[in-house]
Amino acid sequence: MNNTTLQMPDRQDVIIPNSELIARPFINRTRTDHIMRTTLYVGISYEDDPHKAENIIKSVLDEVPEILTVPGYDIFLWEFADSRVTFRINYFLDLRDVNMFGIKSTVLFNIWDSFEKAGIKIPFPQQDVHLKSVQGTPDKI
Repeated sequence: MNNTTLQMPDRQDVIIPNSELIARPFINRTRTDHIMRTTLYVGISYEDDPHKAENIIKSVLDEVPEILTVPGYDIFLWEFADSRVTFRINYFLDLRDVNMFGIKSTVLFNIWDSFEKAGIKIPFPQQDVHLKSVQGTPDKI
């Protein structure tokens, strides 16, 4: 046999030539156990209180029973971006018991709903355009 077939979480098969396996390292996220980390990034408006947002995210994660307590989850104030303050959220799941995509969707919906109830806005990118008139050009276009 000159290749190895791996089945991905979405049940697609990836065929890898054995020469690639020997020549390059690769990541197997579930070989030694079935615990998998999920990472999410969530942004809030600069007008909102990041401490309040962090507490809301904690309460959302605490309410999802499928999220493992060992290892625990992490919430980091990650970045001051152009149009948002970004949090990085890491949590762990046992893949034998759950659908990681379903849990991700549940977490994101619960954050959305909790932020909405608290008046915290999830911003979208915006740009301001300043127009200047230049001498010799018509004022109207």
